Amino acid sequence: MKLINLNKIQDSDIGLVGGKALSLAKMIRSGIPVPDGFVVTTEHWNYFLEDNNLKEKIEKLLSLVDLEKSYDLNDVSNKIKDLILGGSISEEVAEEIGGVFENLQTDFVAVRSSAVVEDGALNTWAGQFESYLNVSENKIIEYIKKCWASVYSPRAIYYKITKKGVGDNWGMSVLIQKMINSESSGVAFSVHPQTKNDKHIYIESCFGLGEALVSGAIIPDCFVVHKDTLEILNTNIAQKDTALSVEIGGNTKWIDVLPEKVSTQSLSDNQLVKLVKTVKLIEEYFGAPSDVEWAYERGTLHILQSRPITA
Repeated sequence: MKLINLNKIQDSDIGLVGGKALSLAKMIRSGIPVPDGFVVTTEHWNYFLEDNNLKEKIEKLLSLVDLEKSYDLNDVSNKIKDLILGGSISEEVAEEIGGVFENLQTDFVAVRSSAVVEDGALNTWAGQFESYLNVSENKIIEYIKKCWASVYSPRAIYYKITKKGVGDNWGMSVLIQKMINSESSGVAFSVHPQTKNDKHIYIESCFGLGEALVSGAIIPDCFVVHKDTLEILNTNIAQKDTALSVEIGGNTKWIDVLPEKVSTQSLSDNQLVKLVKTVKLIEEYFGAPSDVEWAYERGTLHILQSRPITA
């Protein structure tokens, strides 16, 4: 039972690392820039459940779920989460996690859930599980358990019970990646989400961390770029008064955007073209339309996540 570096993951490891981590590993193999990281596997998750005698307790609580009563669903979810957050990770595993953290040579990491059922061809669990930014080494065990606990959020339990074809595999791994403190970030779709034009790449962008954009807290810049000619077809620049940034110590905070930058593009044309080329490569590599999260740090592009567009 060992942690797995992102750059060592093989396709056959899907049951150990989950969909999100495998997707990133595939991109690394294809030369796409992805932040360094490692995976706490589903074996660690299963061992944690067994070591803390949680399996039977969780199954008993799940048997009480009545979808006609939302209170029951929330109550069961909270009780399961308390069990998981109250459990302990073995000293051996904790020491291994600390050692690999040091190898990343960073003060902070992103801690992301990567479920075995995640982002399949028929079902998408986007938004069902938790991710956390700016986690320090002394907090990493706490946030790994929080990711595990998100397997049993009310939404995830409801989705699993009601969605046909999801199956019974609740395996959860946790992806630990070097934190990218971005100057600009956002999302990109390799097919235009409104017009469905498969020759148009649609990009939303903001200053600072992309969490502000994904959560809907700000209005982003929007771009439409032709996939083949790389012509910028449409540009809509928003008034960006604030941005989400990382403080010394790891907390995020809202900061004022410099007055001269408020109405300027959060991506230069050159950065935009580089991003489009990379999104095109991702779509070609996976052979399907893709939803991509990205960030620029000190002028370098990083791909944070990619999932198939299922709707």
